[in-house]
Amino acid sequence: MSAKELRDQHGNLVDDDYIAEAAAEFANADLTDVKRWVRKPGAPSLHGGRGESPRISVRVAPDVLERAKARAEHEGRKLSDVARELIERYAG
Repeated sequence: MSAKELRDQHGNLVDDDYIAEAAAEFANADLTDVKRWVRKPGAPSLHGGRGESPRISVRVAPDVLERAKARAEHEGRKLSDVARELIERYAG
């Protein structure tokens, strides 16, 4: 069984060297400015401004979901990006 590669939000491979470097950086950090280390949960705004982008949920038949996931994976896309694009096109 092979291990799946783990990457950070910038696409950098997370390996033993990466972890050691991050640990050393954290160990030497000035923690008086805690805001630098604490991130607000959730994804960044999609509209470029401050605040959150609204979230919606939809229900679909299991076979539709599986076909959509398979197509998105085949195209190298996230299903959420596909859904967002479809909603934007529908909204005009």
